[in-house]
Amino acid sequence: MPTDDELAALLAVVGEEYTREAEEAVADDSRPSAWQQTQRALRQPLRRGIPWGRFSG
Repeated sequence: MPTDDELAALLAVVGEEYTREAEEAVADDSRPSAWQQTQRALRQPLRRGIPWGRFSG
């Protein structure tokens, strides 16, 4: 079982490494995210001037 001093040292080292890695991390924002890629575009509104049905006149 680790002592309190050993746990404190471990947390200090892990915390420092996490902080350094978070500062150096860079996200690539040039590509759309997976969420954005799965979204469908909104469809165009219906054109009301076009008559319904095959035969109009």
